[in-house]
Amino acid sequence: MVFPSVFLTHHCVITQHRAVSTNPFGETVYADTVLPERRCRFFPVTEASADRTVYSAKLVLERTEDIQQNDIVESSDPGFARRYWVNSVTQVYEATGGISHTTALLQETEHLEEQL
Repeated sequence: MVFPSVFLTHHCVITQHRAVSTNPFGETVYADTVLPERRCRFFPVTEASADRTVYSAKLVLERTEDIQQNDIVESSDPGFARRYWVNSVTQVYEATGGISHTTALLQETEHLEEQL
């Protein structure tokens, strides 16, 4: 069963951070694309990975959303009004094999500078 869109009660803006080319020095050049506001669902998270990465929130999006690691998610919804860095993305599958929805583990952006 596809994740019902009625549960997507929050809103967010996704900034896609994608590699577009390589400069003459062999360094990857990135471009950012800001997508229009979309419906989503935030959940508070209190978990840490094996490498001690602490996540701030979990995000649920429709199955068709194009989100990847290192993208930025911004929200103004109460309780989640901040900028997040996308740490990991998982597509959740239905029992029939189709994609139900997409989830992403998020960190507040100040954690991003520590890892760069």
